[in-house]
Amino acid sequence: MATRVDFREFQEKLAEFLESPTAIEVTKDGKTVGIFTPCRRPRWRPPSEADRKALRDAAAQVQAQMEEAGITEDDFVREFEDERRRARAGRRKAS
Repeated sequence: MATRVDFREFQEKLAEFLESPTAIEVTKDGKTVGIFTPCRRPRWRPPSEADRKALRDAAAQVQAQMEEAGITEDDFVREFEDERRRARAGRRKAS
């Protein structure tokens, strides 16, 4: 069940409501104008040694593939940016 609060109270206590585990029904002049549903974000945690190792391994694999293909990081970035420009231009034409 949602907690019902007036819009002004919602504004004043927004920081508190952001941490609320329940939905907040926001009203103005007694009429519902919205429902705020807080999302629980997972708490940040520093990467574990396993995470770091997996990232180093992935980076080594990418580096090996780039060397095998004979491309540099600059080539890779340039190709990525060119592809992104082409995709954006295609979306604009479709609009």
